[in-house]
Amino acid sequence: QEAAATWQDAMQLQGLSVAAAPPGEPFVLLDSLPETPLPAGTTLRVELFWDVLADMDQNYTVFVHALSPDSRLLGQHDSWPADAHRPTAVLPVGENFRDVHYLPLNEPADPSGITLRIGLYDSFSSEILQPTGHEDYIELPAHN
Repeated sequence: QEAAATWQDAMQLQGLSVAAAPPGEPFVLLDSLPETPLPAGTTLRVELFWDVLADMDQNYTVFVHALSPDSRLLGQHDSWPADAHRPTAVLPVGENFRDVHYLPLNEPADPSGITLRIGLYDSFSSEILQPTGHEDYIELPAHN
């Protein structure tokens, strides 16, 4: 799904894809699953598609939180892009890359009710990098 959002004119999120794997099962796109609750222990695979718009002089950590309809935290993953293999300080301008986050769900969840909270923060100071036009993060439905 499309998700154009920009963080300080340096990184732009172009889109995302979400798949789920209940315990012992393979990943399936979330939109393809039946409208039944996902059991606790299900892993969400959230693929973020980024564009680098400007040089960054420090490394930022990407955070992805899965939230219930009443904003309870169902799962989260924080890391440098691409599971720490793509530190932002060395990404060249014009680079397009895929950034995968795995979020184990700590309780059952209705796939159509999951919201993803996505943001960036300074890896050393933990200071939030604000996305343009938003507070500290963006929120997008996990289910299209």
